[in-house]
Amino acid sequence: MQLRVRRVYLSTPFSAAIAFLIGANFVCTVVECQFIDSMQNDDGSSTATGSTLEQLNTMFTLVFTAELAINMFCHWWRPFIVDPWNWLDVFIVTMSILSLIVTNQPTGIVRILRALRVIRLFGRVKSLKKIIQALSSSIVPVLNVFLILFLLMSIAAVMASSFFGSDAPHLFETFDKSLITLFAIAAGDSWPTDVPKIRDDG
Repeated sequence: MQLRVRRVYLSTPFSAAIAFLIGANFVCTVVECQFIDSMQNDDGSSTATGSTLEQLNTMFTLVFTAELAINMFCHWWRPFIVDPWNWLDVFIVTMSILSLIVTNQPTGIVRILRALRVIRLFGRVKSLKKIIQALSSSIVPVLNVFLILFLLMSIAAVMASSFFGSDAPHLFETFDKSLITLFAIAAGDSWPTDVPKIRDDG
């Protein structure tokens, strides 16, 4: 029984259906955020649009809860526990259920939790999952690159303070000023307006 359910759960049609529902739920969240002023009447009651979106949200929550229960059934115990995507599903679904119990009207935190549901799409689509895993594995090398760039920028800031500190003290008098100025130059942030000032001062 468990193996049969697992085959259905891992099948392409089932995964595509869940991915479609996750996408549809995100679209509803975007619509709710876009037309937030038309979700409630002046007396605090929900409008027709607000009621429809709330009903859709309840339906999505029930569907995702059922999908999580099926996942737990067909992968219980160790295969389910060791997969971090399952922990993410448990967190998002639990928060969604609590949001239905605690409040009847969507608040800012509730909308954020609903928007987070789209993250589950990364765990359902294999190609997106591979991209996330590749990005995760590249965090340490990228941090090393940033460290090297920071060291080079610091060396340049020390040199800039020595060369231009007396000519343009408002930009290069101290190390932190030089570092901020060099960062602004690297980012292309208004540095052309400062170059004439340095030329006039020096």
